[in-house]
Amino acid sequence: MPLCMSSPRGPGETIPLIGFGGNHYAARETDIALAGRAAWGHIAHTREVAGMDAAMIRQMAALSSAEVAYIDRKAFQGGMLSKKYPFFSMILVFPGFRRANCG
Repeated sequence: MPLCMSSPRGPGETIPLIGFGGNHYAARETDIALAGRAAWGHIAHTREVAGMDAAMIRQMAALSSAEVAYIDRKAFQGGMLSKKYPFFSMILVFPGFRRANCG
């Protein structure tokens, strides 16, 4: 997985993340964690994302010490991601975040 190998780290060190999309089973997020060094702080369920704003995302990131935000694109209807949730583009400008594609 690109995310898990994107940052050189020592043995046992993790990459803190926040996530958007998916269901309460968090299957893709679990796969990412088991495949590498991902440590999830907060994951917002697909049905909750529409009610979020940039301040909530900043708080998720701060409380998790997140370096990466994962967006489960498969959890959102095609084309709706950028139209309905334009604040996702803001995620990549938060300090400490970097672009990663795990799915």
